[in-house]
Amino acid sequence: MKKSYTSLLAMLAMMVVLVSSTSAAGSSVTGAQTESGSGSAASAEVKKTYVICIDPGHQLKGNNQKEPIGPGATEKKPKVSSGTQGVATKKPEYVLNLEISLKLKKELEKRGYKVVMTREKHNVNLSNKERSDIAGKANADLFIRIHADGDNSPKTEGFSVLYPAQSNKYTKAIYAKSKLASEYIQQGMKSATQAKSKGVVPRSDLTGFNWSKVPVTLVEVGFMTNPAEDKRMSTNAYQDKLVAGISAGVDKYFQK
Repeated sequence: MKKSYTSLLAMLAMMVVLVSSTSAAGSSVTGAQTESGSGSAASAEVKKTYVICIDPGHQLKGNNQKEPIGPGATEKKPKVSSGTQGVATKKPEYVLNLEISLKLKKELEKRGYKVVMTREKHNVNLSNKERSDIAGKANADLFIRIHADGDNSPKTEGFSVLYPAQSNKYTKAIYAKSKLASEYIQQGMKSATQAKSKGVVPRSDLTGFNWSKVPVTLVEVGFMTNPAEDKRMSTNAYQDKLVAGISAGVDKYFQK
């Protein structure tokens, strides 16, 4: 009887050890799962991919049919003008705009942005409203319009960055963000190119602004009516500087 009692005690002791071991193992697994779970949550926190819509201004042929300058407007303007032309290079503005825009697309994609283009060829027929619609349908975080300038005087030079005016009834919802993006892009371009800057300019007469539902900016990269600037804007080296400056401004706007 004594021997059986001793054996029973030994068996109970072994069971206690087994239960303790299993409990410890379960605790260890639970801890590992908790750590793994928090790690998964952290890895699931993915940074937002910002969408940029780039509009290379103008096209092969202008379209003088009229469209309203804004939602509900009675005033109308040509759907898209033909743009200017280089006095030295003889290059049409729509060609220069696309050259720079495609380089900007490549650079922004390299920096992690998703880029939507309104056009990637010259033979299109897109009004300024339709270009804004493309940016809106893409739910773009920023709409960048690329243009070049012209003037009666061949001495006029420099780039400028345009944004919707605060007084513009069509763009009140996007005014603040548009202005901020334009300011950062102007700063970036000034730093990258060291070119003369004509500043950040508010506008209320641009159809492409007035129809926009997303923050919008328009970059006038320089004057094609200035022989020296015209030639410079067609060089790869200067186009790369323009793109670097615009991209730096975009990064600053999104705090990247």
